[in-house]
Amino acid sequence: MSLLKRKTPSQKELDQLWSNLTFGTSHRNRQISDAVMASGFHLCDQRREVAVHAESEVQFQLHQRLQDMSLWVAEFTRKSEEVTAQVERVKGYADRVKNAAKAVAPILTVDWDVFKMREARIGVDLVADDPHKALLFEVGILEGEEQRLIVLHLRVEECLRLLRRMGYVLGKELDDRKLTVQIDHTALALDAHSSLVVAHNGGQIGGDESKGMAEAKSGRGSTRNPLLPTLENEQTWESLSWKHCAAAEKLLKDADALLVLVESTLQSSCERIQTAVCDTNAAFEARLIALRRLKCHLEEEHEQAIFENDNKIHTHFQNE
Repeated sequence: MSLLKRKTPSQKELDQLWSNLTFGTSHRNRQISDAVMASGFHLCDQRREVAVHAESEVQFQLHQRLQDMSLWVAEFTRKSEEVTAQVERVKGYADRVKNAAKAVAPILTVDWDVFKMREARIGVDLVADDPHKALLFEVGILEGEEQRLIVLHLRVEECLRLLRRMGYVLGKELDDRKLTVQIDHTALALDAHSSLVVAHNGGQIGGDESKGMAEAKSGRGSTRNPLLPTLENEQTWESLSWKHCAAAEKLLKDADALLVLVESTLQSSCERIQTAVCDTNAAFEARLIALRRLKCHLEEEHEQAIFENDNKIHTHFQNE
């Protein structure tokens, strides 16, 4: 009954009650929105700090990678220049060995012609004399040195082939490293207003960045794209590069040792051939001197015999 007898609130009281309810609801909603905005700002600050830290970390890693790649570029450039210079040296020595082997052939031809000429003297005098023995020894020396030079020339040609192959491998490594440096420079220059970022959002690519990205996609200057490497990871690539550098260094040392061997072989071959030729010439000169003396002695005996015969004939006719 008390509820039924309760006084109905006036319109003013209803308006005041509605205003209080609306104000309270608005105040609570404002507090909730302020809390949400504060949480959002805090989250944005956290994300910004994470983004700045990640960007600085990426920048640091890119700088480190660029330094490493620059060192690799310098190393492979130096190795490529050394291999190229060594190729030219080995080519010169290969030509020397080839010319030396060719120079032996005319001497052998002359020796065999001398053998043929001396075979015609079998019915005249003894052929197997000292010049004949010296000539046989010279032919043996010439044939042995010719074969030795031919084998040495094959070794030099094989060394030249390996050097050219290593030059090709180092050239590929150098191109890959240069392309990687170019891509990393392009990545290091990117920011929120970069043309590459704008192009990713529907804009147009222009300038050096577009050129760098186009070369990165096409893999120009290299058959292996560093963005899509055929190797498992960068450590594998680095170990392979170290392996190539070690192989190039070993090949350069082997080439130097081979060139020393070529130089000593050419010198020893020339000395042996010259000694054999000089011995043969000395044997022929001694033989000629002996033949001249024998000829003079025979001529004197012949003249003496003729003189004695003439005297005998003259005496015989006088006695008759």
